[in-house]
Amino acid sequence: MNTLFWIRRFAIALICAFVLIALGQVLLRGRPLDIAIPHALSWAIITASIFIGTDVYRSRRGQHFALCGDTPEA
Repeated sequence: MNTLFWIRRFAIALICAFVLIALGQVLLRGRPLDIAIPHALSWAIITASIFIGTDVYRSRRGQHFALCGDTPEA
């Protein structure tokens, strides 16, 4: 798996986490956008980093998930 694969996966995780956290902050907690967006962005970066970090760790150990489509190209 090349670097582009991990960058693409990080971007997808970042966008999904950002949208979910921002919607939760605005709709459920009633916070204004100027507070919710930086909060959501910081937590989305943390979430995506942990997700990709564990994914890279598992990939280097040879543990792949067919469901995620991250099996090595053989």
